Amino acid sequence: MLSKQTYTYKTVQGCEIQADVYRMPDDVIRPVILWLHGGALIFGDRNTLSPEQLERYVKAGYTILPPR
Repeated sequence: MLSKQTYTYKTVQGCEIQADVYRMPDDVIRPVILWLHGGALIFGDRNTLSPEQLERYVKAGYTILPPR
């Protein structure tokens, strides 16, 4: 089971810049994988990780953070 929370970490001219945090639904501190997608801000976004990838990394004990 994995938990997803979305956080706004910055607002620029009324536009919210967000990041999702995928983790096990507990309070254990875990190492973080900062997932940066390619695309030069032209294509791609934080949702390009497949559910299978997310589950694999979270089950291996990581928290995943793909910012926008």
